[in-house]
Amino acid sequence: MQEQLRSLEEFFDVVVIDSDCDYDEVCDRIRPDLCLFESGVYAGNRVISNTSTHPDIPKLGFLHADAFDSSRAAFVADMARWEVHWFVTTSMSMAEYTPEIGGRLFVWPNAIDPAVFRDYGLAKNVPVLLTGSQASHYPWRNAVSRALVPEFITMATPHFGWNSESPTGRMLFGEGYSRLLNASSFAPTCGTIAQDVVRKHLEIPASMTCLVTERTASIEAFGFRHMVNCVFADENDVVDKISHLLGAPEELERITRAGHRLVHDYHTLAQRSQIRQWFDLVSRHGTQIEITQRWPHGDLSLVGETQRSPTPAVSSPGRDRQLISKGWTALRHRDYPLAQREFVRCLNYFFIPEGVVGLIYTSLLQGDWRAAQDWLSRLQIAVLSHHQSAEPDPVHWACEIRVDLCRGDLHAANAAALMYPAMLHPELERMRAVVAALTGRTIATGSAVSVQWRSSISPVPPFSPADWHEHLLIMLRAASQAELATRLERAYSAPAGRALAATRSIVAPPGPRRRLAGRVARLRNGSTLPPTERWLRARLSPFKQRVTGNDWSRYLQGFAQGEPVTRAVIFLGSDSWNRSSRAVQRGLLGNPAVTQVAVIETPQWRPAELVRHGHHEKRLVFVAQSAITLIDDIGVLDTATTVLLEGTDEPAGYRILTELTQTRGFRIVDRRPDCGGVVVLRSSPDEYRNRPQSPDQNGTSQ
Repeated sequence: MQEQLRSLEEFFDVVVIDSDCDYDEVCDRIRPDLCLFESGVYAGNRVISNTSTHPDIPKLGFLHADAFDSSRAAFVADMARWEVHWFVTTSMSMAEYTPEIGGRLFVWPNAIDPAVFRDYGLAKNVPVLLTGSQASHYPWRNAVSRALVPEFITMATPHFGWNSESPTGRMLFGEGYSRLLNASSFAPTCGTIAQDVVRKHLEIPASMTCLVTERTASIEAFGFRHMVNCVFADENDVVDKISHLLGAPEELERITRAGHRLVHDYHTLAQRSQIRQWFDLVSRHGTQIEITQRWPHGDLSLVGETQRSPTPAVSSPGRDRQLISKGWTALRHRDYPLAQREFVRCLNYFFIPEGVVGLIYTSLLQGDWRAAQDWLSRLQIAVLSHHQSAEPDPVHWACEIRVDLCRGDLHAANAAALMYPAMLHPELERMRAVVAALTGRTIATGSAVSVQWRSSISPVPPFSPADWHEHLLIMLRAASQAELATRLERAYSAPAGRALAATRSIVAPPGPRRRLAGRVARLRNGSTLPPTERWLRARLSPFKQRVTGNDWSRYLQGFAQGEPVTRAVIFLGSDSWNRSSRAVQRGLLGNPAVTQVAVIETPQWRPAELVRHGHHEKRLVFVAQSAITLIDDIGVLDTATTVLLEGTDEPAGYRILTELTQTRGFRIVDRRPDCGGVVVLRSSPDEYRNRPQSPDQNGTSQ
């Protein structure tokens, strides 16, 4: 934030207002040329009154958040109440993730302070530096780190976050961080699941260190080129590429110096003039303009002002966007289990609102309104409580009405339709029209309330009216609300009923209104539970954790959640209450890469069935101590890339461990003799490809 302030001071005299204020009084006192309103992940609920005054002063909203974060909903609500209609963000991916504001959004990219991030002339004592968060929404960074650690001398610097409670005294930042980078030959980083450009992409080469990163459209837009000024790699080839450059020091120095030059020529604080450029364009042409942005400079211009075409896309679909798209495709084809799996895999990266909306739809289509309400409550709590948004997202609120109807509570749906009357969105208006059709009231939308279309961070795919209506009818019938479905069909089949698509009712009984207000109040407090039950659960939670797990089971859960595998097999045997197996199963359920988990409990199952799966797949196999006797063919483990093996302190388990490590190319990653002889083994990609195949893999049936 301090760096952003210094960047603004290159182009403006800046006054920071960091508390509640009267906008009219501030403008009279300071007489600003431009007002920048920040909101997003770092901003809570603030009171800025009288923002409709001084319409001659341009307003710009600063969306400071990750592209996938639910704080975007708080930003949109803030901008609506402060009457701000143009936006700027540091995220290269934000327009793709929040398309309903994309036409009024430009990028003020991340940058470096050249006085801090520079070449200190230090000796390169660290071959590979691993720095930054290892959270699940950094899958590239995690996978590459796992590939590098066994092969090179590495140094890791943990990241403890930005909150005031974080142990920042143990973190390196500023000059100390840059000096450590400068003493390193390579440093990998990535732009999260959103394939964005983060500060590390610039800090690493600016400190005369070779950047290793994921190849994305955003990174290339910044001017990075493979083996010219950085290294593009993934977990499958990063070891080979770094090995090559370590053996070619002149080539490594050329790439490193070119990356340093690129960042210092194009990406410093003094070169981030985009907000000033926008201000100059608005001062000359007004706010009703369409702008384009060119890279690597990021300069703004009017569309049509030059012969150049509008800005080409500078982001590619993030991993979560791909999963969400697959989920909606499966939903259209009525493959609800597949849709649910894709949406859940998305949430395993991060609590992403668009994935939650997909799960709400999928749950309702399967008749499970309770699951839908649970997902919706979590989403509303994230927006209204955690981010302290003044109002919910309009699509989220449309889901509130949809769930009420599937519960059969028309009064609650009517009360929800009437709440937030100034918040209009196509999806929300459709649901209000449905309530109007079911209640028979035909009062027109709007009236005395000042309204404006509200953007959503979670827009649903564009369904035709017929498909949209059909989905709602399926939801109602699946939830045993056949009477409501029949009434709705009759209302829409009549000419007078079809006219209700543009109207809504304006009266709700006081009882449902009070219950809805109570629900919203509980959501803002962070829970749908009554205070007594919330207190009791909080007191019992530590006891539950001690009973159901220990340090080793929690390690196994985290390991299984982060392991880059697509399939998993759990040999459970007779001990269905095995603590380790339950930890592994929980971890696999939270692993966004895993598409299938098989649990084997009986000896009648033949290992050859597993071997017939594709040999190229990355597979995890867990063998519980009581299931050692099920492994009568070592080939079932030979097809795995990761093996979690219990019972190695007994002869049968020790025999399997010895064969895996001595003849099958596995290496031990971790072992706990005091926890049932558990051993974690992993096979490197080369060892996995060159390992001898079992006879079952050579038959014609493959």
